[in-house]
Amino acid sequence: MSKQLLYLVSIIFLTGFAPAENSEVITALVKKLGEANVQKENLSYALTYNLYAGENNKRHVSALSGVMIKMKDYKYSRMGKVESLKSAKYFISVDMEDKVLMLSDNDEKANQGFDFNQLKKYLALCKQYSISRIGENQSKLTLEASAGEISKLDIFYTHNYLVQKIAMTYKGSLSNDANGEARNEPQQLVICFNKTEKIIQDDPRLKISNYCTFKNGEWKASTKYSGFQFINNLIKQ
Repeated sequence: MSKQLLYLVSIIFLTGFAPAENSEVITALVKKLGEANVQKENLSYALTYNLYAGENNKRHVSALSGVMIKMKDYKYSRMGKVESLKSAKYFISVDMEDKVLMLSDNDEKANQGFDFNQLKKYLALCKQYSISRIGENQSKLTLEASAGEISKLDIFYTHNYLVQKIAMTYKGSLSNDANGEARNEPQQLVICFNKTEKIIQDDPRLKISNYCTFKNGEWKASTKYSGFQFINNLIKQ
């Protein structure tokens, strides 16, 4: 297999491995994650929550788990099958300031806003990860952070690798209680990314404010997404 092709390497930044060029090693890493069977037909729109890295024309390329990147003529290999990302529609970047994932349907905006050095710093905060199967059609990827406001990220996705929701657990307080005192308990904010099996696509950049607003002491779904599944409020742990 040509070195010009973009190779799939799972858990590179989570484990500290360097980009691998041996397909057998790559296969072994994927099997460790239990995600060897990926549905090819969904790659044009699904957020896969795998980690990609490799080389294309001697340029190193990497991506956070959950990211699909569209770049001209870029290809990658998944379990020995070479496929093109030219049809991919959605792009994700990480907003370090707001601590949220942002979705864009514009590749120029996404590429400009995606800083891989910043991404490495973000992933460096994660001290461990785990993947668990919840039911017939849902799995969960958990990242625990050793520093920062967010202590844990729980990513829920279907067997088709469509993201259902991301739950962010905060160490500190996000709001005041009924008596006006700051909450010190760990709290969780859950954001849903899709309605049934369809990824939201009517807003180029999806932030927390697009999903919900904080009014009268609680989080509520925004008017635009009132018809979407939404886990209301901050959940005390």
